[in-house]
Amino acid sequence: MKTRQSETTAAPRLSTSAPAGRKAQRGSSVLIILALLACMAIIVVANSTTLALLKQELRVIDQRQQQRYGQSPRH
Repeated sequence: MKTRQSETTAAPRLSTSAPAGRKAQRGSSVLIILALLACMAIIVVANSTTLALLKQELRVIDQRQQQRYGQSPRH
């Protein structure tokens, strides 16, 4: 019986080295995903800023055209 207990306790010791490598892979996977999410967030913020500036510029152009050509009737 003692040999069985020593075998069962020895088996988990050998298998603990494999999950350590998996933990490192999981850690680097998490870092890669976080980096991609950060890049996506930067792109979303940049697009939102650009859209806000374009909307503002469109309002200015519309106001200038209304001053030049007068208020036209809407259809």
